[in-house]
Amino acid sequence: MPPQRLLALLGPLGVAIALGFAVASEAAPILIKVSGGSNEFNLALCFSCPSPQWLGVSFTLNAPFSDVTITPTIVSGGLAGTAFLTTSVGPSTTIANVVASSSFNLPNTDLPTDFPLLSSLSLGPGNYFFLIAPTSGTAGWPELSGADVQTAPNASLGQFLFVSITNSPLDLEFPPRSAWIPSGVFSPIEITGTPVPEPWTLLLVGAGLAALSLIWEKFSFRARARRSAPSPSKRHRTLRWPARDRG
Repeated sequence: MPPQRLLALLGPLGVAIALGFAVASEAAPILIKVSGGSNEFNLALCFSCPSPQWLGVSFTLNAPFSDVTITPTIVSGGLAGTAFLTTSVGPSTTIANVVASSSFNLPNTDLPTDFPLLSSLSLGPGNYFFLIAPTSGTAGWPELSGADVQTAPNASLGQFLFVSITNSPLDLEFPPRSAWIPSGVFSPIEITGTPVPEPWTLLLVGAGLAALSLIWEKFSFRARARRSAPSPSKRHRTLRWPARDRG
């Protein structure tokens, strides 16, 4: 079937549906995932322990994403505290650098369990720091040997971080302001999100649909014109004079 005929049959609505499926198929829900490997031991997440320690990880996004969820896999011993997402860490960090925060109170688990500590986030391009700051209880974030790191386009993993009372004071008033440093290990975590179309992409799609609509109208008009026009034989008969006896 010629492309013009197929286009006329589909119409703008059909093409729009096809474009919708194409965009949906390009969605990459997993932005960053660290998994696999073997669990050497658990990094301590605790506050009410001999050596209080907080843990985190940094990552970078090069495009906007919506519905972002951050899910670490930890073994909880009734851990409670606050999860932060910031654009910086260290002494110069202020409340203006906090993108999101959420309190949590996790149940006891015997095995590593997925806990979505932050969700429904809309994030633009930039560098981010996900921090877990316990205020009570204990937990372990497994340290993976030979971890498998999976990243989507426009997303990259940074470094896993920690701050411990053994090497730096903990800023109890504002944990992101503590002196976070790289831990040099990998721990299981999954960050998911939906790509946000760029404005120029939406403009191109809109212009394309407008052009398709005009083409559809053009073919529809021609089809109606052909149906309403008399056949060649009929046009010929209308020009013929009736036979008369001229005797």
